[in-house]
Amino acid sequence: RGQVVGFSGRVLSAEVKEAKYINSPETLLYHKSKMLYGYSELLREIKKKEKVIVVEGEFDMISSTQAHVNNVVAIKGSALTADQVQLLSRVAKTIILSLDADSAGVKATMRAIEIVNQFGLELRVLDLKHLDFLAAEDKVKDPDELARHTPKLWRQATESTISAYQFLLNCSFDAHDPKTPEGKREIINELAPMLNQITHAVEREYYLQQLAKKLQVKESLLAEDIRRFGKAKHVLQKTPEKTKVGKS
Repeated sequence: RGQVVGFSGRVLSAEVKEAKYINSPETLLYHKSKMLYGYSELLREIKKKEKVIVVEGEFDMISSTQAHVNNVVAIKGSALTADQVQLLSRVAKTIILSLDADSAGVKATMRAIEIVNQFGLELRVLDLKHLDFLAAEDKVKDPDELARHTPKLWRQATESTISAYQFLLNCSFDAHDPKTPEGKREIINELAPMLNQITHAVEREYYLQQLAKKLQVKESLLAEDIRRFGKAKHVLQKTPEKTKVGKS
């Protein structure tokens, strides 16, 4: 509704020793896990495009609008919650995550797949690290930096998204050496739970084929490992783990 319910601040100097972020405490009105920064201001643009880019911080969102990409909202941290997805489902058919490609971003993407699927939305990822048209000098760590330095490239990047599954595949191959037996095992161990939750048979077959080709292994053997390890992993993860609530 556009009413102020809380405040957020960030230090601008890299030399400051205090906390980088300072936020309002949780109140009856302000629940970080339910809020989306910029939602009320950019609602019309999101509705028009029927897709929304979700970034990690307010500066990413502000710089994006200055670069004339206005279908964007910000969360705090990397965790996209069910409350936030429910809010977005009212105005968009596609959610595009633009999170850091670190371990937190990977875990957040895996959680987001499950949440977004519950609402029948499409989930895409804006992976700045693997964009072919970005030269070495244009490689940046977040949307804020790219939007401020080269707005044209940020606009181009927002139209060059990949599936969430492809993003996780890329991150796993970045983290492990696919040429070694140990690296192959780690990649399969990481991706098995994700591949097992793809309900569409043709889509699952596509990623199995792609993974088998990249690992240079027989697809039948890979499918067997995926089924076995994915099920074992699911059993191990049945006990819910207490996780940090995402901020917005």
